[in-house]
Amino acid sequence: MFCAHKICAGFFGKKERMIQMLKFSCEKALLQLAVNTASRTVATKSSIPALEGLLLHADQQLTISGYNMQTGIRTNVFANVVEGGDI
Repeated sequence: MFCAHKICAGFFGKKERMIQMLKFSCEKALLQLAVNTASRTVATKSSIPALEGLLLHADQQLTISGYNMQTGIRTNVFANVVEGGDI
């Protein structure tokens, strides 16, 4: 079972935080292949921080996306999604 989370310090106040969870299970080799494929387009250093990472989206399957200013790669992985969302 893989679990990814993101803590967002929002506009709600200093003490209030929103935690986004993403829980899924899949084959490790398929996940590694999808991450390696999507990360080919991701820049290591960029003036836009959003282009330095990968987007994970889970609903019925896991989608991993990587973008730079010119190219985007999106890969799908068959996964058992417990808690869907984006991170």
